[in-house]
Amino acid sequence: MIRFKKAAAEAVPTPPPDYATLFVDAATGQPAAKDSAGVVVTLKGADGAPGTPGTGVPADGTVGQVLTKTGDGAAWADAPAGGGGEPAGTWVSLLPPDGEAESDFSGGSLGAAAVAGQFYSGAF
Repeated sequence: MIRFKKAAAEAVPTPPPDYATLFVDAATGQPAAKDSAGVVVTLKGADGAPGTPGTGVPADGTVGQVLTKTGDGAAWADAPAGGGGEPAGTWVSLLPPDGEAESDFSGGSLGAAAVAGQFYSGAF
């Protein structure tokens, strides 16, 4: 995994000749690079034209609706009510018994409530 620091472009040091520094521009939230001349460029290209609708996906669905299969294709329908609750299975903690674990990125510790310290095993 590669992590990029979010920073103001002017706060990113200019790298030595023949190098570039990658970072997330705090002003735009986009990945950027600063070259050895101090020039900052965004790494995100322009948005493309909208694509064509997917085959068999009807237009005009509204917020909260789900795509459902019908006898002759598909249709948008209101989501069913209910749901939620706990899935059947077992939660396994990856944290030690005291619920604390040292992080490898900040020197801090993760609390017992850290969801990242658990994984789920079972059917959903």
